[in-house]
Order: sequence, then structure tokens, then C-alpha cells
Amino acid sequence: MRLGFRDWQELARAQGAIVRWSLARRRRPRGQLVVRAGSESLIPSPSPGPAEISRAREIALALDRAARFGLLRPKCLVRSLALDDLLRREGLDASRVRFGVRKREGVFEAHAWVEFGEEVLADDAAHVASYAPVPGLQHLPEFE
Repeated sequence: MRLGFRDWQELARAQGAIVRWSLARRRRPRGQLVVRAGSESLIPSPSPGPAEISRAREIALALDRAARFGLLRPKCLVRSLALDDLLRREGLDASRVRFGVRKREGVFEAHAWVEFGEEVLADDAAHVASYAPVPGLQHLPEFE
């Protein structure tokens, strides 16, 4: 599949977001990218329309490509923060970084993902469903 000019632009923006959030994760002390949110953060955003969902999927695809084939191989937290950042910069405010935990084979695991409206972006919905969501956590915006 050949990428067009717009695809390359999206890929470059996604790579920039991954680099920014990778640096933010390194600059901040452990646990300082996430805070316990007030109840107002639990109020759902308005449901996105078809055009917004389509655009969010395009951005998620670019982020996924940048994460798999770009300069860095970010883990789920950086990927999620970068995707949320890109979506919000486009005015797609129905995105939300979610956090979940599970215990598998005696090992505690945590995961971060992005939901846009009711849809999980740039992640496998079945994989995400294996985690128990942690309510009331939100990330701290780094680049406002």
C-alpha cells in the first residue's frame, strides 16, 4: 500500500506526538502523568458523529503506524497519551485515556488505551476487555 502526501503528514505528526510524550514520561517522576480526577471527569462527552469517528480512526491508524515502524516503540501509556493529544489537537474532544488492571497467572498488569465515544482506538477491544477499568483516573495534559 502506497502512502499519499496526507498519510505522510499524519505519520510525521504521530511520530512527533510519540516523541513528545516519551520525553514527558521520562521528565516526570513515576506516577506524575496520571491523577485521580474529580467526578466531573466521569461525565461522558457528547457522542461523536460519523465524520468525527472516521477522522479519529485515521489519526489512530497513523499513530499505530508510527508506533510500529517509527523511531520509537512506545508502550501503551505513551501510545495512549500521544493519540489522545493528537485527537484533542484536531478538536476531537470525545477521546478519553482509560486505565485498567488485571491479574494474570499471578502477575499484576496494567494497561492504558484510548476510547473515542464508545470505540476503542488503536488497540484490540478484546484485549482491553480483559482489564478492569480504574475509574476516576485521568492523565495530566503536558502540552497545553
